[in-house]
Amino acid sequence: FNVPSFIYSQAMNGPSIIKASVLSCLIFSFLIYSKEWARSTTHQFEPDQSDVILESPSYTVCTYFVTVGNSKEQDQENREMLAVWQESWEKQGWTTKILTEKDAELHPRYKEFNAALPNLPTVFSKDLSRACYLRWFAAVASECTWMSDYDVINQGFPAQRHWSGPKLHSFQGSSPTIVTGTPSTFQLVIDAILDVAAQPTHPAISDIKGVRHTSDSDILRARPDLFADSNFPALLTRDTAPHNVLTHLARKDVIGYSDGDMSVSKAAVARTLLPPAA
Repeated sequence: FNVPSFIYSQAMNGPSIIKASVLSCLIFSFLIYSKEWARSTTHQFEPDQSDVILESPSYTVCTYFVTVGNSKEQDQENREMLAVWQESWEKQGWTTKILTEKDAELHPRYKEFNAALPNLPTVFSKDLSRACYLRWFAAVASECTWMSDYDVINQGFPAQRHWSGPKLHSFQGSSPTIVTGTPSTFQLVIDAILDVAAQPTHPAISDIKGVRHTSDSDILRARPDLFADSNFPALLTRDTAPHNVLTHLARKDVIGYSDGDMSVSKAAVARTLLPPAA
């Protein structure tokens, strides 16, 4: 015996006012039911838990390092800077991984990139520009989920799992000083790089005083759909150094920290930024 059907049939045979009242109640009940059903079947966004290790967690940050035609002295200074970078991150509980071109060679599109590189003009050193592109290939091939420039000093950013979502997270907008995400979000940047190389008039290629130029940063600037700008407030410069958690030690900051003394190395300045030993 179906009570709602019985009520409905009886109501429909009654006065018009009863018909209207019953129909109103049925419509209202249907709307409530629909709302509750939608709420029960809608999935809330949940962070990707695939890489969470329940025991002895180890979170890895990668950096890409290669000598790019520097003098012997400059090469040594860069290696010293790399050592400080590694020390600063490991002190905060991170596992560090230094990527090289050998890692990039493992990416399935590495050869395609080498063939396309002449189509990515630059006003910078060609070796430096190439290294900036190859870091993405190395990161994906090594399944990195955090990537940092080797001159970013960690002064208090604790080891943690990658930030998940459909886009790469960049701490400084289109400048990929520190980025985090799944390998698939890193791969989207590689796809964009090769896409620009295939289009000589792509908007990411600009004209700087008569010289055509692009870079991975320019490509990200032209493709804001690829990343979420975290605008990380603790990634600061010399101006607010006492409050920094992460410091990107650009050359201009080195000069500032050393009061204009050009002879002071970046590594020497970086070491002064390390938190005191506990």
